[in-house]
Amino acid sequence: MKKKNLLLITNRYPYLPGEEFLHTEFPYLKNEFNHIYIVTTNALIKEENKRNLEPLVKVFHAFEQRHSKTYLLNQLFKSKEGLEWVSKGFGKVFANPKKWLKLLNWVSIAVQVKKTLEMVVEKENISIDNTVIYSYWQSPGALAGVMLKKQYGYKTVSRAHGGDVYAERHNPAYLPLQAEVIEGLDQLYLISEDGKDYLSKKYPNVKEHLSVRKLGTRDPEILSEHSTDEVFRIVSCSYVVPVKRLELLIEALKLCKQKIEWKHIGDGPLFEQIKLLAKELPPHVSVNFLGNKKNHEIYEYYAANKVDAFINVSSTEGIPVSIMEVFSFGIPALATDVGGTRELVNPNTGRLLPKNIDAKELATVIDEIAQMSKGERRELGKNALKIWQEYYNAEVNFTSFARELSE
Repeated sequence: MKKKNLLLITNRYPYLPGEEFLHTEFPYLKNEFNHIYIVTTNALIKEENKRNLEPLVKVFHAFEQRHSKTYLLNQLFKSKEGLEWVSKGFGKVFANPKKWLKLLNWVSIAVQVKKTLEMVVEKENISIDNTVIYSYWQSPGALAGVMLKKQYGYKTVSRAHGGDVYAERHNPAYLPLQAEVIEGLDQLYLISEDGKDYLSKKYPNVKEHLSVRKLGTRDPEILSEHSTDEVFRIVSCSYVVPVKRLELLIEALKLCKQKIEWKHIGDGPLFEQIKLLAKELPPHVSVNFLGNKKNHEIYEYYAANKVDAFINVSSTEGIPVSIMEVFSFGIPALATDVGGTRELVNPNTGRLLPKNIDAKELATVIDEIAQMSKGERRELGKNALKIWQEYYNAEVNFTSFARELSE
């Protein structure tokens, strides 16, 4: 059977930084599709940051340059279709100016993305019956795909992760036309059961459009070593922003009684502030900020260093890929019960922490794991590896997902 073509809508992929998980998925998509046409929706990209792609992959830009909201609104008001979509969402937001503006901005971006998709279809002579539209996010790109589907009949799907699922993560707590877009898609693929449950309860009428297709991480083919001395070595890996609550972790480490070595991978807006707070840690708790690392460098770190546990105290998550990665190395995790984290972390693979845990409670749990026998901690690591093998192996998950899209 002749392979199909894929119209892939991204934020900025194949440009760095970001969308590392799509980069892991991409080779499996290439295996299943004849041609892949990528439409990026972010204007703030630099050509020198482009990842290397095969010749059969072509990249198009919905926005060659950053446009003002005034420009986008002018384009929207020229689009009858765009205004029809605005009218669908107007009744829910007319009393809230911020939501109203967000709706206008969202649809205006979708109108421009749809124009780009139409240009690609015409330029590349892409047939309807041999093409799938896949938006990596449930965003204006997904709305653009639905617009194209309604007009021409293309099969159209989208993934949804975290920020594009849970409206409460935004201020105002609003994701424009969420139910309408889901209904318009052939399928919305959530990366966690939690995300599916959330949308099913919120929009019972679109349940049949919701499925779970888990992400995955590549097999490192090596396990991390555990400490053989009396030091408990923990690692965290995240962008340094308020939602990651690294200040809570520092307050907890101040109260810990065991000898601990903490290393953090990642930087961000609060990086200097967090480093300053960490100077208050007691002598028996050492810290090393490793800064930003590329994905392959993170893997190299886990392979070459002793790690006893991973820790994540985020206030929100979709489902943390960082935990999938450490599980593939046989590293257990301590993580807050937010988003889909409970689908990974349980008493057999680490410790699932209350979302609103305080520093004293967190310190108690860290000390408890630190005092476990080395055999007990190794058992947690074995269980973590088993979870990864069964549910989060990229080879298995992405091969299956790419084939499903192509069929």
